Amino acid sequence: MTAPMDREGIEKLIDAAAIQNGEVGSLLNLVGPDRIRDAQRHAVEGSRLKIPLFFSLDVLHGLRTMFPIPFGESAAFDPALWEATARVAAEECGVEGIDLTFAPMIDIARDPRWGRTLEGPGEDPLGGQRLARAKVRGYQTANLASPTAIAATAKHFAGYGAVQAGREYASVDMSVAARSLPAAVQGGGRGRRGLHHAGLHRSQRHADVDQQAAPARPGSRALGL
Repeated sequence: MTAPMDREGIEKLIDAAAIQNGEVGSLLNLVGPDRIRDAQRHAVEGSRLKIPLFFSLDVLHGLRTMFPIPFGESAAFDPALWEATARVAAEECGVEGIDLTFAPMIDIARDPRWGRTLEGPGEDPLGGQRLARAKVRGYQTANLASPTAIAATAKHFAGYGAVQAGREYASVDMSVAARSLPAAVQGGGRGRRGLHHAGLHRSQRHADVDQQAAPARPGSRALGL
């Protein structure tokens, strides 16, 4: 469920009864530790199964501490920096109760007319591979169960950013579009990473891809840092 941004809208849409009755399992874009804590309390104290809610948020370049946008940060070509900024964002998310971020955005975008170019690493597949690996490592660490680790989402699979003429959901050249995805999977180490799907038949899909089930294919293997 996607939460409205204002408190009044949240109270109308996400009341205690809905959570306690199991009608809400995850919340997207709910911001603020107090609001997250209130919603979580209804799930773990008031519901029959006591299953915690799952909270997700777009944290592309920081939560409370703002860093350069990914397109600008990529210009540093510094994997240690990319991992460090992701680590700060993850720690702040952990404090607020956010479990997953919809980042890194690793689309290879070569047409500046596409409006979401600034969210990703730009036009270079090598830069995208290294950014993907560093960001996933920074968000998730080696222990995703840590209270300061959050799940990363490598987006967008597959080919969303290589749209022709910069038109949203237009046709895509797949020859370079998905080269950063194997690096994102490798950056997460053991366990599972989410992939956000977009641009396929004008629909959006989500999947959870196991590292062993998605080995890097020849020609798209991420280079070692």
